[in-house]
Amino acid sequence: MKIKPFKKEKISNKKKITMIIVGSIAIVILFMVIYQSFSVYNLKLSETIIDAKVGPLSDIKTMAIFIDDVHQTGMNDFPTDKKFDRVRCYENGVWNQNITGVWESNSLTINNFTKNTDCNVYFISSILLRDKILEAHGGITTIAAKGRPNFNTVSTTTSGANGGMFAEPDGMMGGTSYYFRGTHGLNNNVIFAGYQWKIIRIDGAGNIRMIYNGTEAMFNELGTVNGNMAEYDALYSSSQFCSSTNSIDCFDYDKDPDDWFSVRAYVDEMYNDLSTTARSRIVTTAYCNDRSCDLTGCGTAQTVVTYNAFLRIGDRNPSFGCHPTYRINLGAGLITADEVAFAGAVVGGGSPVYLTIAYDYWSMTPATFMKNFSVPFNFGVNYRGSLEADFVGGSSIGVRPVLSLRPDTLFFSGTGSASNPYIVLD
Repeated sequence: MKIKPFKKEKISNKKKITMIIVGSIAIVILFMVIYQSFSVYNLKLSETIIDAKVGPLSDIKTMAIFIDDVHQTGMNDFPTDKKFDRVRCYENGVWNQNITGVWESNSLTINNFTKNTDCNVYFISSILLRDKILEAHGGITTIAAKGRPNFNTVSTTTSGANGGMFAEPDGMMGGTSYYFRGTHGLNNNVIFAGYQWKIIRIDGAGNIRMIYNGTEAMFNELGTVNGNMAEYDALYSSSQFCSSTNSIDCFDYDKDPDDWFSVRAYVDEMYNDLSTTARSRIVTTAYCNDRSCDLTGCGTAQTVVTYNAFLRIGDRNPSFGCHPTYRINLGAGLITADEVAFAGAVVGGGSPVYLTIAYDYWSMTPATFMKNFSVPFNFGVNYRGSLEADFVGGSSIGVRPVLSLRPDTLFFSGTGSASNPYIVLD
């Protein structure tokens, strides 16, 4: 019996092509399985993002981008001018803390995801608000080169030798303060924590000191911040400075914080009503309640006590200095008479500066005390735009709290103008 040799079958080209296709698919599937087993996907800047969704990807369904906690729509790339913050990913709508993201060299690596995953990628602004403000006014070298303005005259401008932004040694905080001087046309407007604010200065520690200027709702309604003679740009329109109206102790802002008939009660109430997040953006810092009276003396023998601030303001020589004895650490306080003078107002002046509103309001600075009559006078800002000394016992005037944003407060948006104020997220 003959054994026939095995006859090799010819494989058609069609079968060859089919085998190649099947093999290729198998390789691709194997590669995807191996790749997915590492649970890593690298999303580079070249990926197309449409309406904040990255696609098409295998298992990450959508990817939304947030900048400073605000959802961004219509972006085509990850932002290169922002700082990567974090990633939060959800599987079938449930946050999975095991899914993490690593940002390196402008690309994002997502780890440990499976199927049906949605990821939110968070970025934060990397530009400090104080740097943005200084840059908008030419930078610190340009600002310092302007020198001191003329404190003998009211500032009626927003630029030049008597308006804009100026530099002054900060005797209380150290370093240099950069302060605004001029009219309401200055770009020193801020929206923060549901309120409007006017920036007074960037102090020597980098804190951004601001004064209350109304509510955010007013801005939203009018499309512009409150300016000269606005009706509601004082937090309260009528308050005595303190209840001890016939005593020199009335000038001590820190003597009785629980005095509910004092201006401090309104300031503290407003601060305490802010959200926890908003208060975390505010720095507790020194406020100057300058009760020094070195030249005339503060003893009982004097008929009239003249405080040093009264002499400085009269001599047209304001200062950011403050003896340690008269510094009070607060979350919110009041403006000083010196800050009002730096802002462009003078005693007896009748032209409005950016601090002028529809009401007279209190500063934190005492002026004089007439002992024979038990009459204390404290500095205030009147509705005509000038500094004046108000009798604390007979004057019930406005309250405008002052607070300071932290030096690391980030720029989000805006130019500081009346219609496009700086926005600080809370």
